[in-house]
Amino acid sequence: EEWKKVRTVLNATVTASRVNRCSGIVSGCAKELVRVLEGHHERDELVDIMDVAEGYSLDVITKCALAWKV
Repeated sequence: EEWKKVRTVLNATVTASRVNRCSGIVSGCAKELVRVLEGHHERDELVDIMDVAEGYSLDVITKCALAWKV
């Protein structure tokens, strides 16, 4: 019974078009992530991977879920 309630909510929010739109956004965010990591590599800097991963996650969430560009 609980699953039916959850599924009803998710079906309204997770549509094929939204998933397709978000896949492009995730791809763009991944390209930006690679650019950031390449910059660290070129400057021979250590990478705080937690910091980088948090930034990537926040970027994806704000762009997909909240439709914000940061």
